Amino acid sequence: MTAMDDYKRNLNKIILTYRPRNILELGVEAGISTEVFLSHSEIKVTSIDIMDCPAAKGKVLALKANDRWKFLIGDVADLVPKFQLHSFDMVFMDITYYDATGGMGSKGNYEHEFKCLSRDLKRCFNLLPTRGVLVANDYIRQVGERAGHRAAINDFAIELGQPFTVFPSRGGMAVFIK
Repeated sequence: MTAMDDYKRNLNKIILTYRPRNILELGVEAGISTEVFLSHSEIKVTSIDIMDCPAAKGKVLALKANDRWKFLIGDVADLVPKFQLHSFDMVFMDITYYDATGGMGSKGNYEHEFKCLSRDLKRCFNLLPTRGVLVANDYIRQVGERAGHRAAINDFAIELGQPFTVFPSRGGMAVFIK
């Protein structure tokens, strides 16, 4: 089994365990998670990415799921505050934060990554109803990679006073229940 197969299997496990019907997906890129979500006919997905994601669009088209997918191009910091409370029962966060000084090449800036993810974890958790699910991807990475993600997730758990579950596949997914 490849790391990608394991990733998809764990996403399906999360879906089958928590039974979300309306998912907010932050970070789309190739559409791997989008494809897994929309392979479940009862799920609707709203996805946000900073850039166009043609690979994801192709996967949605192949699944014939256009009527269950809304794709928005923009910054999560600008778009997430516009959503109504309790409009999603799951938020899936797979965001790469780039700082303004280095554009795409500045990925991995610890302080910038930590600050942005800390902000977005709180905003997204507040969108959820009771029993809503927040999934933050990339909790487990090689030393140095995504260190800001891990620290922000750990601090968020401490602030909530709540443990979280980690699905240890392809970067690791930290799962919080509201």
